[in-house]
Amino acid sequence: MGIIIKKAWYGYAGEAAHDVTQAIKNKMSSTNNINVAISAQNLGLSGLSSNNRQLTVTYAYGTVDGPGSYEVSKSGLDGQTLKLNYLPPGIIFNRVTYGTNQIFVDITKAMQENIFLSESNMIFTVGSPDFLTRYARVDPAPFITKICCIYYRYNINNSIAEECIVARDFEEVNLNFGPGTV
Repeated sequence: MGIIIKKAWYGYAGEAAHDVTQAIKNKMSSTNNINVAISAQNLGLSGLSSNNRQLTVTYAYGTVDGPGSYEVSKSGLDGQTLKLNYLPPGIIFNRVTYGTNQIFVDITKAMQENIFLSESNMIFTVGSPDFLTRYARVDPAPFITKICCIYYRYNINNSIAEECIVARDFEEVNLNFGPGTV
């Protein structure tokens, strides 16, 4: 399980973009995280100057390319570092809900969209204004204490395990520590 690089392009408006997919794949670490200092030379294009070009990487998160993987695109400019982070240790969300037993919203897609875009999104406080904006988008049951149920599977010692994290409003969830932690 990990990051699957689909396509990487480097260039700026008015020039044909350079395909740097293999260069990005070569920079993947053993933990499936990628930190790339964006420059023409670092991407194997030594004949180009680093002059306000943009690197855009489209990648999937999951076990195999295709159905079941979640696709993300990230971009950065020359001189910046582009970070693609794989959720440790291979967590894949099955279903994430927020609310009460009777009234809840499914926030699986919003969680997937946001968690993989930044390391800071892997730590959140359930029910906080930031949580509601980023994940739930609405409060499904105002003035009632709610819970967030994160059903996921992960790879540990080459076998798939399934768990659920349950956190109440205003409890912090830290997915950086891996399964079984709140």
